[in-house]
Amino acid sequence: MGKRVQKVLKRDWQLLVLCALPVLYFIVFHYIPMYGVQIAFKDFKATDGIWGSAWVGFKHFKRFFASSQFVSLIKNTLGLSLLQILLGFPVPIILAIMLNQVKNQRFRKFAQSILYCPHFISIVVLAGMLYIFLSPRNGIVNTIIKILGGEAIFFLGEAKYFKLTFVISGIWQNAGWSAIIYIAALAGISPDLYEAAQVDGANKWQRIRHIDIPGIMPTIIMMFGDHQPADYITNVVDTGKKTGSNDAFVTSIGTGSDRKERYMVPFVMWANYDINESQGEETSANYLAVRLLKAAGLPLTDFQSYLSDLQQNVPFISAHALKENTGTDCGEEEAEALLKNYKKLLYNDLFDTKHRLQAFYSYE
Repeated sequence: MGKRVQKVLKRDWQLLVLCALPVLYFIVFHYIPMYGVQIAFKDFKATDGIWGSAWVGFKHFKRFFASSQFVSLIKNTLGLSLLQILLGFPVPIILAIMLNQVKNQRFRKFAQSILYCPHFISIVVLAGMLYIFLSPRNGIVNTIIKILGGEAIFFLGEAKYFKLTFVISGIWQNAGWSAIIYIAALAGISPDLYEAAQVDGANKWQRIRHIDIPGIMPTIIMMFGDHQPADYITNVVDTGKKTGSNDAFVTSIGTGSDRKERYMVPFVMWANYDINESQGEETSANYLAVRLLKAAGLPLTDFQSYLSDLQQNVPFISAHALKENTGTDCGEEEAEALLKNYKKLLYNDLFDTKHRLQAFYSYE
């Protein structure tokens, strides 16, 4: 065991050093503060400190559960959480899809800047702005209501309006920033899918329904329950440019190797038992599932077996680069010839619901 650890340390010390800062961050700001959790079980006195305060067990919990406000507190907490999920979760997705459909790049940049700005406003300033905007005396919202013949509403003072006001203000502040991760996911969808859909006569709504939404569904599932990305998600997506004859927008910085490197990310396949080890291999996302199943010794569908064979000839496929097993990058005409059948199978799987080869894509 000791020799194996030494081997790993010697081989992967750069990765371990790279991981050191994030690990230190979680230890300092997430694990060490858990020491203070014991306050809930103590009769805390600042003069005695956390450790020196008397242990009282579940005394505070019993008092809370027996409180006359317990039911209303739980009800309000669950109500706010449910509203935040129902109203707050879909909005960033809708914003990302709408921005992805904008063709005017200047307007797109302007819209993104406007949507991102509220995220950088502090909670104190935001609360002051809401108080001014919603003031029953001279707030802009109530001024409009009065002009339309209604009566002023004290949004921040009446219980029936407060929940919705609280949730909508949170959406306004964070929706634009939360949309960044979905915009990045949309930028990774292959333009070939849009082109195939256009050739088949799909309109914009059909492309959104059958390409955009399925394309970002893994991201949606991952982000569910955490629909306000952390502050370290920044500069994920740049402005795009129109490609060829379709309406898709893709992120671009330069051409050739610059563009390919933009889409390259490291990946690690790990197991708690011995498997064949290799480093420095280039592959693409469409092959990862097949590689994982083969490494685990699990059966493949016919389509996955086809992908495994295709990888032998074309080990690297992305929206901006394609590499043969000889190590050379393919030109457009050569790539078209190599991927002709692959595109047909993808189309059959994603769009051709009437003639889909169900047994080919499943274990049936």
